[in-house]
Order: sequence, then C-alpha cells, then structure tokens
Amino acid sequence: MGIIITTGIVTVCVIYQSKFEILSSVPACFIGCFITFALNGDYKMAAIGLLCGAILGYFCDQASKLAAKIKNKNIDNNVEMKKA
Repeated sequence: MGIIITTGIVTVCVIYQSKFEILSSVPACFIGCFITFALNGDYKMAAIGLLCGAILGYFCDQASKLAAKIKNKNIDNNVEMKKA
C-alpha cells in the first residue's frame, strides 16, 4: 500500500514540476523516477542507465537536426531547378 501512495505523490510532483521550463519534460521525469523504483533505489545503476539514455537522446537530437538540414537543402535545390 505504501508504494502505491508513494507513486501517487511522485506523479503529482512530476506533473507540478512541468510548469518550470527546465523541468518540463514530463516523460523523462517519469522514466527517471520509476526506473529508480524498479531498481529498488539503487541510484548508481539508475544513474548509469539515465546517463546512457541522455547521451543517446543527445545524439538522436543531433542526427535529426542534420537530417532536417539535408532534407531542406535538397528541397531548396529542387525549387531552384524548377525556377530555372
């Protein structure tokens, strides 16, 4: 019963903190909170997993920006070819 109440309290806190810009990523907060619950409070293992996820997320973000830049460049080239 205690874990249910704790989960409810944490959920309310995560939703409330989304009002602040720096803490507005609710899915990431839920993942961080509940991975810690799943690991029975083993913060070292949780930190390793979250760090790996943050690194992977950063590289995915950079790759998507690069892909969008390449696609926009191709679209601009096609528009110039049609004008000529």
